Amino acid sequence: ADALCTRIGILVKGRLECIGTAMQLKRKFGDGYRLEIKCPPVRATELKDFVSKRFSGELMEEHAGTMQFRVEQTGLSLATVFATLEQARTDYEVEEYSFSETTLEQVFLHFAKKQEVVVEDTAEATQ
Repeated sequence: ADALCTRIGILVKGRLECIGTAMQLKRKFGDGYRLEIKCPPVRATELKDFVSKRFSGELMEEHAGTMQFRVEQTGLSLATVFATLEQARTDYEVEEYSFSETTLEQVFLHFAKKQEVVVEDTAEATQ
């Protein structure tokens, strides 16, 4: 969608919920950064605590030493983030990490979840 159009509209249950450029939608409906980080499972608990304290990161998923966090955008310097993550490579035996902005796909998923809630509420009301 980023390369094919200049404006994107998102419909939920047949209603236009938002319209704008990809960057506008990410900025308005995105929820910060994503940090995906992998370490040996024995170090996972320590690393979770570290990320939660350093970045105010909220754990979203965890599977066999690979964790995904949502990190707020407020007041973060990318230089500080990467310096901290490089230090964590040594301290917590981090094997790999990625730090990225919210993607357009994640914005679409946000609206898809909203649609699921509306559908569930409608189904409960008709019963």
